Amino acid sequence: ELCKICSCAEELHLLADLHCAHAARDGIVVTEDGTHKVVVFVLNGVGIDRDLGAEALRKLYENEIIPALDRVGKGFEAQKVYLPSLLMSAEAAKAAFDEIKARFSTGNGEISHKCDFVLATVKGDVHDIGKNIVKLLLENYGYAVHDLGRDVPPEVIADKVEELRAPLLGLSALMTTTVGAMEETISLIRARAPYCKVIVGGAVLTESYAKSIGADAYGATAMDAVRYAESVCG
Repeated sequence: ELCKICSCAEELHLLADLHCAHAARDGIVVTEDGTHKVVVFVLNGVGIDRDLGAEALRKLYENEIIPALDRVGKGFEAQKVYLPSLLMSAEAAKAAFDEIKARFSTGNGEISHKCDFVLATVKGDVHDIGKNIVKLLLENYGYAVHDLGRDVPPEVIADKVEELRAPLLGLSALMTTTVGAMEETISLIRARAPYCKVIVGGAVLTESYAKSIGADAYGATAMDAVRYAESVCG
């Protein structure tokens, strides 16, 4: 199942299940009804079949790419797939999705986003590796991610949430000295955008501590953020 999306470039690990002998299949993907063969992504830049229509592209994304990535995510949650494979899978799926978006930009329609998700590393903290992983996965799952970067003041985060009326906010902190800024940000969101659900993550946090500072959810892994987003506006 994971090998439905594959690459003809040997060195590109696409959707993690590299021991599938039939994975290459000359770099093609077959859509659900079996009638369209499409080059999704190869390292030499070959793109999507230009004759493929909008509905087939939608099916390819929704019925092939996302379910395959979801299987990798579940494997990661079950500790059967490890972080490097999850990241390679997400990068590969993003490359495929970028090709699909490019095709849609020619006027054949649009892939709708599930909802807006604002993402930021809080004031005083310059670590963003974990946040970037969360962003990559959320984008692959169809969320419109608005990444504000790192060392972001509470007011800037609240302004963006209000501007978008975003139902979801993800905050990251990897330093104990910046958890106070996370709590301040959450308090400001509660005052200005009470409709917004806040999930927090970072090495210095725990689920109990996340609750104590007013967060709606705690994400120990990037997939936790995806699952929470799905529960709110999947």
